[in-house]
Amino acid sequence: MTDDEVLEAARYANENRFASMVIQAGEKSDRKFIEDIERLLKEIHLLSEGKLHITLSLGEQTRETYQRWFNAGVHRYLLRIEVSNPELYRKLHPANPHHDYNQRLNSLRILREVGYQVGTGVMIGLPFQTWKILPMI
Repeated sequence: MTDDEVLEAARYANENRFASMVIQAGEKSDRKFIEDIERLLKEIHLLSEGKLHITLSLGEQTRETYQRWFNAGVHRYLLRIEVSNPELYRKLHPANPHHDYNQRLNSLRILREVGYQVGTGVMIGLPFQTWKILPMI
């Protein structure tokens, strides 16, 4: 979506008294993306007079980025852990160095430390998943 489309959706939500909306995208972390999200959050906060609550779901970011977005007026973040078993996590992301179980846990901790209301969750029915490891959820 373009910035104008995001802002139009926020206006619509605000005018129709929606309590919240979610901004969700891939795990981009370049400077332009971070700044664009921060600017959009500030604009949404202004157009709704702070009444429209935003939940972000933008993957793992740095503490500084989480703090910037929090300061811009967003206080909810959704970061799914996918699975709560480290071995299964590695099987699901074997060749991707950007997916690390411990880093994901650390990101969840950082979000809470910054002050976010954090949502997370796991997927059920994955390959290699057994009933034995589900109690770890």
